[in-house]
Amino acid sequence: MASTVLLRKETSASATQCHSAVSEYDDKGVMMFRVGFVGAGGMARLHASSFSSLEGFEVVAFMDVRDEQAQAAAAPYKAAVFDDVQKMILDADLDVMVVCTPSVFHHEYAMLAAEHNLHAFVEKPLAMKASEADQIVQAFRKSGKILMVGHVVRFFGEYVQARNRILSGAIGSPVMIRTTRAGRMPRGVGNWFGNYAQSGGVILDLIVHDLDYAVWCFGAPRRVYAKSVVSDVNAVGVSLDHAFVTVKFQNGVIGHFEGSWALPDGFYTAFEVSGSGGIIQYDSRKVSPLLLSESAAEEGQKPNVFLPESPLHDCPYRSEVQHFAEVLQGKAELVVKPEDAVTCVAVAESAWWSLRTGQSVQIQGGAKS
Repeated sequence: MASTVLLRKETSASATQCHSAVSEYDDKGVMMFRVGFVGAGGMARLHASSFSSLEGFEVVAFMDVRDEQAQAAAAPYKAAVFDDVQKMILDADLDVMVVCTPSVFHHEYAMLAAEHNLHAFVEKPLAMKASEADQIVQAFRKSGKILMVGHVVRFFGEYVQARNRILSGAIGSPVMIRTTRAGRMPRGVGNWFGNYAQSGGVILDLIVHDLDYAVWCFGAPRRVYAKSVVSDVNAVGVSLDHAFVTVKFQNGVIGHFEGSWALPDGFYTAFEVSGSGGIIQYDSRKVSPLLLSESAAEEGQKPNVFLPESPLHDCPYRSEVQHFAEVLQGKAELVVKPEDAVTCVAVAESAWWSLRTGQSVQIQGGAKS
């Protein structure tokens, strides 16, 4: 008998609405936001560089239990360094918290941000469990502050173009999406990526990118089934992880998602979306990766985790931070809905249940972007 996972439906009073934050202004009348980082690794440094380049944002603090890492990350901005997040929030007078820690800590720090009425950018996944992710969303809805989750694939030009073509009807009615995201095993402190209790493994940390893209394109999922292969399981986790997740969406689209931390080196992504009138294909290993095949009638320091780049002009990591800034300034609506981030965690969690039981898992509820 299949298991069932419940998702809360989106309500009208949502923190995803456009807000103008109450903050200080500089001598030019520009609204200023003081930004503090929890975590001082590669992702934090990358995002700090983007925030510091934007008018109206000042990188003022880093918190990390590794003092040397925090000092190195803070140095370019003359930012303060802390080893306690509560002290950073109070002493640095923050407006925005950016959470770039191992996934297991996202819930704790995101909840602290909401409790202290801070806006927050939280790296994906939003949490380790759907219930925790939903708790975060409810806390930000109550606070009235902005919560954005770092689902960066929504800012990769090729993926945006493909979605636009899908929604425009270029391939007719969508039927299937197949994705691959593969690279070597990331090297985090203490092998935290290989520790499922800290990262959620390849499904929650890597495949979640493509799950989010599919939710963005096709809406709420209905049923999930998963299989995986791991090797070299030891006291500090696994050294290789490869998984397949199959999702049936409520609109009938079938998704096949493959994720791998088993390549000897390198990294690539690919997808194929098939419809009644054509196919869109993408492969990052090709020079001109995005292909549309219509029917005949229409024809800082290098991060420890590999960060794919886009061959198009704009850097997607900078684009997502710039978008978050525009939302804070009241200039834009969130592209990454927090409710979608909850849905992605629920799918990943359901995949884990499927791996354990060998059965499919049904998901009820969820919100469509």
